[in-house]
Amino acid sequence: MVEGTSRADLIHNEFTGRVASSLGVIKQVDVNTPPGSPADFDAFLVGSSPTGPWASAAGKIAFWLNGWKFIVPQVGHRALVAADVSGQAGRQIDYFGGGWSSYGGSQTVTAVNLAGTWTVQWDLKYGQVVRIPLTNPTTVIEKPSNVRYGRPVYVVVQQDATGGRLIQFKTGQWITTGGTYTQPTSTANARSCYTAVWLGPSDVGPTIVNTALNLINV
Repeated sequence: MVEGTSRADLIHNEFTGRVASSLGVIKQVDVNTPPGSPADFDAFLVGSSPTGPWASAAGKIAFWLNGWKFIVPQVGHRALVAADVSGQAGRQIDYFGGGWSSYGGSQTVTAVNLAGTWTVQWDLKYGQVVRIPLTNPTTVIEKPSNVRYGRPVYVVVQQDATGGRLIQFKTGQWITTGGTYTQPTSTANARSCYTAVWLGPSDVGPTIVNTALNLINV
């Protein structure tokens, strides 16, 4: 729209930018420093510690159109993430209950020592598949943040060069069979995969519905 005396072009272009950014592609998530040379309609999900012109925009979507504009995510907001991690461009994220959840994508998470317990904490915002290197005698796996009812999640664990590591799906956060502790394939460097689905609000968390042991390349 060309410029006019009423400046309707500015209103129209602002609206177009917001629609394009809210329904389109986010180039990257958790960005705290604005890029130096953005193109029109480039959009980013702002991180928790933004700087410069994004300083007060934590958690918002920033997009460029004659300057930075901001969108507050609303329930049902959905977008594609372009290429924040190599190999998973085009994964979808959606916003419900105050958090983002990914459909597709893979992330690697290592355990942290919490009061003497090696614990994995993860957020579905970064991928539907979590890959966990096992380097401790026992690793406790918490349920993910921002999991959705009916959406599967995949937990891939890999033994280190020693092998024989145990995992525990944290009590009160998962539904499992066969006891609290799980012995994946114990061979050194072996991989195992667990599929889980949160069936509904009456359950404490996701139900482990499938286990694949000793995954190998063919």
